[in-house]
Amino acid sequence: MGLSLRGMGSETTHTPFSLPMPNILCQNSRMRKAFAIMFIVLGCLFGAISLWSGSGLLTDTTTTDTVIADCKKEVSNRQYSRESGASKSEAMERCVEDGWKALGMVGPFYLIGFVIFGIFSLLFLFIGRRLYRKPKN
Repeated sequence: MGLSLRGMGSETTHTPFSLPMPNILCQNSRMRKAFAIMFIVLGCLFGAISLWSGSGLLTDTTTTDTVIADCKKEVSNRQYSRESGASKSEAMERCVEDGWKALGMVGPFYLIGFVIFGIFSLLFLFIGRRLYRKPKN
């Protein structure tokens, strides 16, 4: 059953709730290629972030000596000793312990970033490749 529209001497028949263009996303090949390129660029950016995070995980050079040197600088500052309300040896112990805790959390954050950004990178690259290679309708 169709709907008949009359006007200006012509008759047009449309069925209710039908769209003249059924593919709303990526109407033509130019739009599809533009979306494909955007997805490929996003995939490359996320891949670069993932590789940066992986290289940070593998080449982290912060050592215990670095933590102790930073703590010596902080504890030698008089304001730090007054704020903590502890002697210099206690302040040094607290500072080194906090530094080790922070140092221990660097690796897992690099690993999580590597995995998550890597997954998004592969997903965006796959979608972009699929859109780019999709045949014209």
